[in-house]
Amino acid sequence: MATQYFEHKLDLGSFSEQPHFQLMEWHPSLNILAVASITVGTNIFFYGEDGEQDEAARVQHTGNASCMEWHPAKKTLAIGFSNGELMIWHGSNRRLESVIVHKSCITTLTINMDGTRLLSADQDGLIILWKAESLAQISQQSVILQVTVPGESVTYVLSKSSPSGRSDQDYRDLARAAVEGDQAALDLLAMSTNRQQFNEPVTFYVGTDKGNVYMVTDKLRKICSADDAIARLLYSYDYDMLIVVTKGNMMTQYNLQQLQTQSEVLIPTHSGKLSGRPTDSDFTLIGTTLFAYVTGESTIRMIDLTSSDNLLLKINPEMGYANNEVLISVSYSAMKGIIAAGTNRGNIAFWIYNPNRRITDVEKRWILQRAKQIATGIPIRSLKYCPQRNCLAANLISQLFLLTDENMSAAYRDQLAVVQLSPTIIHIAFFRYSIVKEEELDMPFRNLCVSKNHIAIWNKKQIRIYELICDASKSDDEKVVRNEKGSFSCSPSNVILYDQLLFVQENGRVNVMSFQGTSRQTIAFAQNEGEVNTINSNGSFLVVGSTKGYVKVFDISRRELRQIGKTLNINAHTPSVDSIRELAVNCTGTKVTVLTSQTNLNPSSRLYVWDVEKDVVTCFDFSSEKLPGTEYGYIRQKDATKNTPQYRRYPSNIQWDPEDSRLMALEIYLHQQKLDLSASLSGDDKTYDILLTSRGVGDGDSSMADNHTITTRESIVANQEDTAASLIVSMFCTSDNQIFPKDVFLRNVSYRQLIAIKIPFYFFVTRDTHSDLDRHIIKSHPTLPTSKTDSSDTIDENVSMKNSRIRIQLPKLDTLDSSGLISQTHSHDQRSNGFLSDSELSESIVYSSYLTGKTMADFIGVNGLEKNIIEAIMNFSYNLVLGDLDAAFKAIKIIKKESVWENLARMCVLNRRADVAKICLGKMGLFRAARALRAVDQDNPDTKIAILAIHLNMREEAEKILLQSKQYDLLNQLYQSTNEWEKSIDISTHYDRIHLRNTYYNYAKHLEENNQLEKAIEFYEKSGTQTTEVRRMFLERKDIAGYKAYTAKQNDPKLFRWWGRYFESRGKMEDALGCYRKANDNLSLCRLLCEQDQPAKAIELCSDTGNKAACYHMARYFEKKGDYKQAISYFQQASAISNAMRLCRDHHLDEYLANIAVQGTPDDMLEAARYFQTLPLQEDRAILLYHKAGLTSKAIDLAFKHERYSALAQIADSVGKNVDPTQVTRMADYFMQLKQFDKAVDLLAAIDRVRSFFFFVF
Repeated sequence: MATQYFEHKLDLGSFSEQPHFQLMEWHPSLNILAVASITVGTNIFFYGEDGEQDEAARVQHTGNASCMEWHPAKKTLAIGFSNGELMIWHGSNRRLESVIVHKSCITTLTINMDGTRLLSADQDGLIILWKAESLAQISQQSVILQVTVPGESVTYVLSKSSPSGRSDQDYRDLARAAVEGDQAALDLLAMSTNRQQFNEPVTFYVGTDKGNVYMVTDKLRKICSADDAIARLLYSYDYDMLIVVTKGNMMTQYNLQQLQTQSEVLIPTHSGKLSGRPTDSDFTLIGTTLFAYVTGESTIRMIDLTSSDNLLLKINPEMGYANNEVLISVSYSAMKGIIAAGTNRGNIAFWIYNPNRRITDVEKRWILQRAKQIATGIPIRSLKYCPQRNCLAANLISQLFLLTDENMSAAYRDQLAVVQLSPTIIHIAFFRYSIVKEEELDMPFRNLCVSKNHIAIWNKKQIRIYELICDASKSDDEKVVRNEKGSFSCSPSNVILYDQLLFVQENGRVNVMSFQGTSRQTIAFAQNEGEVNTINSNGSFLVVGSTKGYVKVFDISRRELRQIGKTLNINAHTPSVDSIRELAVNCTGTKVTVLTSQTNLNPSSRLYVWDVEKDVVTCFDFSSEKLPGTEYGYIRQKDATKNTPQYRRYPSNIQWDPEDSRLMALEIYLHQQKLDLSASLSGDDKTYDILLTSRGVGDGDSSMADNHTITTRESIVANQEDTAASLIVSMFCTSDNQIFPKDVFLRNVSYRQLIAIKIPFYFFVTRDTHSDLDRHIIKSHPTLPTSKTDSSDTIDENVSMKNSRIRIQLPKLDTLDSSGLISQTHSHDQRSNGFLSDSELSESIVYSSYLTGKTMADFIGVNGLEKNIIEAIMNFSYNLVLGDLDAAFKAIKIIKKESVWENLARMCVLNRRADVAKICLGKMGLFRAARALRAVDQDNPDTKIAILAIHLNMREEAEKILLQSKQYDLLNQLYQSTNEWEKSIDISTHYDRIHLRNTYYNYAKHLEENNQLEKAIEFYEKSGTQTTEVRRMFLERKDIAGYKAYTAKQNDPKLFRWWGRYFESRGKMEDALGCYRKANDNLSLCRLLCEQDQPAKAIELCSDTGNKAACYHMARYFEKKGDYKQAISYFQQASAISNAMRLCRDHHLDEYLANIAVQGTPDDMLEAARYFQTLPLQEDRAILLYHKAGLTSKAIDLAFKHERYSALAQIADSVGKNVDPTQVTRMADYFMQLKQFDKAVDLLAAIDRVRSFFFFVF
């Protein structure tokens, strides 16, 4: 249930003097607040966590108290006075004991966490250690140690002890993290184990006005010193670290493990000056690693004690704070993960910690809430959180307030909704008469209930009932008159209104009473069944649960109550002995839902449904059952890393529809096992604070989460469900007691709680976004507008509900029948004034600042709803969820409206039924979508559903489906089509890199179309298309100067080459030459120089650069000029051998041809050899070229043919195995005839014929 802070100004009872509150202390375990008002003498007041004063316990003393300290376990308070008197107040018997050992003002008191030692110290430096067990009879004999620090006054004392809340489970979690490899957890576990084995003695640290810090055990020992008086000492247990803060705001850290090495004086590990005013400074520890402080500035500064990193939290004027408002006090709630800071203008600033590690900016994990105003213009001098409850005490010196984090009461029934805004103010929405107003009641209350036109409120002492009477003839402010119908004293746990009866849960039973308090009947369980601990009702049926797990259902419509069915023992169906946490019954009294708590008081994730008639119980476990479109109950179960905080979802706040017995809705809350602040600054996964106390459960929503800035939506939709505070789930319960989830959606950040479900709406209490949110005053509200024109006049900043589809639409509900639906007999004109008119239903309808109706997914976009259409849609949805398609289509045969069919198609998307959707598309005439479905691969149903969702404008659902099916290419296209370019780029960067450059290009085109040229250029460059696209973009806009500037900035040779051609085309040859030089385009330079008849410069360019393209152009130039020898030379430099050979052949330059051919390829050599073979007396050149081209056999044959034996000698030196052996043997025979045996041997050896040579010789 949603919670908010209610402030209570603490009453002083019979005390009539002007108070001056100087001391304020919470009991560590009993939730008692002791407050001392010191004027002339001392008055000490005691308050409970609810702000109720125990007047009988008040302590009066003629002296002025200077300090006080609670015993950690007993209801015992130690009080030190300015005259040196030490007084002990015993709350059990309200007895006072006192002793005077100190001779001067006792400046500080402290008791160790075990409650065995009390240390007192005075301004003369006297330090006394007492036995705390003997506080009942304190005397001089209770003194263990008495020492004096001469010339020094003690200013602060700290007890070294382990933090509260440390349990065996905490150590098991720490050990598990250490086994998984977390070095920080291993160090913490080792440190804790060593201390337990070491059995540390009781230790105190004492700071003095001279800046010295002493350690007190069984003796006094100086351990460190500072340059100024000690203002505060803090201790981090996990890291055995002492933090010393002086009056001048100098902060120093010391590692106390140095004392184990027998060091005389501690050496600082970190030291620094804190900014701000020392007079307005306050300090606290956040967890065990963060040191937080305020110093009269508009910021809270935090220092990580392990890494010295800094974190800055600022108040924002947009959240209700003044521009010159500063923070002067601070406190931290480990239970809720909330930092509270008091200001000089009477406001309290709250920051709530969000453990979502996906938020990379660690400062954004601390979410600032709207200013909570306590007293205008009065500084809040000190704040203190109750250690065991989320209660905050605020001391304004002359006033004292207690802020309690209470459930915000709200109720809806019979078209009457009431929301509690403060302890005495209610917000009323009377739909029957179209009136919204606020009323201030004459009694502070904790809870309320409604029925038709009655409201019942109650607190721990009294019940009061009011009747609302409407007179339409009066003005808007007077239309509803509130009359008190009765009141009586009692202490109820819960109250239910029905007709003229009250069902009051009190003292383990239910009393049926009249409005005047007359008891008419009593409901109680048998002795073995326990006492009544929870009740609920729906229509004329009451369900009652006991402390031992028994459940009964009663029909309360008759004069005498009648039990229906048997009595259920829920523990016969639970895996352990659970206690009943919540009950709910449907409108016919046939189904009862039961939620339980486990033996460790953690809420169970199981939902039990009891069929009263058949006496059958069905269980739905949210930790294992899969909800449609969501992850499993254990979030991130598959990919959880070793140090990732684990979450579990549990059901709560069940609401049955008042007319449809099959339909219920409930909230699924996120239960975080441990609140981990370990990565607040560094952002890593070290387990610094793994043993922090849990946030607690049951609220599902942070108590001060009003109107904070919504964190940017993550690109992965499923990730939202991992850390969402709450999911809303609607479910069908069948006649055979089966449970089927229907709809699941994230609870909007603007919703506080679900208070009712009534087809076609879910009703939510919403957060008021006005600046006076938490300073409730009576607001006047006009009658609800009766038309769209009227409603538009009421739109203000609180209506922009962070959802573009939400619109203000305040109905005139007198057009509705008793069920809240349009009567079929109403004309079109009559219906047009109601919210169920011929206009389409929007996603949400905002009734007032505190009430919103969210339309069920089945009805969004549907117009002209009538009872028969609603019944048909619900029957279709019911049978579709069950998978009975025949019954589903039979239910909607009567429907003719296209809008209804469109909505049914939307339901098919949510239920992943593409086959049914095809029929709906046909009825709608949406043939394009039907054709798109047929074109999709039959083996990929997810793609079908996604395409269907797109055609039905269900973009978010399509996005979720594509994400879950990992079809990132289609998701990328979807983002691009909807202009969500940041998501598109993110997806393509991480999952669809094959389309990354294409995505960049499309985004650049989009930016260009929107005239964002600079950003378009950036993404054209990323896509690699800047050379052509950027030029086109500038030229289309005739921005030549801009393109010149871009080219100069980029210094890209391709761009300069284009500019060279551009200038050349316009006859600006010098400019063109300059651009070609910048582009290093030697070919274009050579070409342009040749065209300008500057061959000398062109030759010089070719010589300097050796560029082959330029040399080739020079060769062509000389060829045209007829200088063939120069052309041949440049063709050679350009490696264009074939062109050089062509010139040689064409112009009979045979002397060049042979040398050039050798530089060419084998084909070039063959071509030259054939040419020389045709010429007379050129056989030698042909033979050698054939040989070099690899045709050695042909060369040998040609040599013998033309008797060119001199060429054979050259061939013989390079004969290989690939030559024809016959030709080689022929050559060897020739050389043997000439007696050149060495060459013959070499030739035969080359072809492995040496043996034949010796045979021939010998």
